[in-house]
Amino acid sequence: PVMFTYEGLGSGLQDFILRVYGPCMPRLTFPRRKGLDIERFF
Repeated sequence: PVMFTYEGLGSGLQDFILRVYGPCMPRLTFPRRKGLDIERFF
Protein backbone atom coordinates (compact mmCIF):
# COMPACT_ATOMS: atom_id res chain seq x y z
CA PRO A 1 0.00 0.00 0.00
CA VAL A 2 1.00 3.59 -0.51
CA MET A 3 -0.32 6.79 1.04
CA PHE A 4 -0.19 10.37 -0.19
CA THR A 5 -1.21 13.15 2.17
CA TYR A 6 -2.74 16.42 0.99
CA GLU A 7 -2.83 19.47 3.21
CA GLY A 8 -4.37 22.55 1.71
CA LEU A 9 -7.51 24.17 0.45
CA GLY A 10 -10.30 22.04 -0.91
CA SER A 11 -9.97 23.85 -4.23
CA GLY A 12 -6.52 22.29 -4.71
CA LEU A 13 -7.55 18.70 -4.01
CA GLN A 14 -8.44 17.82 -7.61
CA ASP A 15 -5.00 19.00 -8.85
CA PHE A 16 -3.33 16.92 -6.16
CA ILE A 17 -5.26 13.80 -7.17
CA LEU A 18 -4.38 14.32 -10.85
CA ARG A 19 -0.68 14.71 -9.97
CA VAL A 20 -0.67 11.54 -7.88
CA TYR A 21 -2.33 9.39 -10.54
CA GLY A 22 -0.71 11.15 -13.51
CA PRO A 23 3.06 11.48 -13.03
CA CYS A 24 3.70 10.18 -9.49
CA MET A 25 2.29 6.65 -9.48
CA PRO A 26 3.82 5.61 -12.83
CA ARG A 27 7.18 7.18 -11.96
CA LEU A 28 7.29 5.13 -8.76
CA THR A 29 6.22 2.08 -10.78
CA PHE A 30 3.17 1.53 -8.58
CA PRO A 31 0.36 -0.02 -10.60
CA ARG A 32 -3.13 1.25 -9.95
CA ARG A 33 -5.25 -1.62 -8.71
CA LYS A 34 -8.76 -2.33 -9.85
CA GLY A 35 -11.49 -1.21 -7.53
CA LEU A 36 -12.20 1.84 -5.46
CA ASP A 37 -9.64 4.16 -3.94
CA ILE A 38 -9.75 4.88 -0.24
CA GLU A 39 -9.93 8.55 0.67
CA ARG A 40 -10.14 9.90 4.20
CA PHE A 41 -11.21 13.44 5.02
CA PHE A 42 -10.70 15.11 8.38
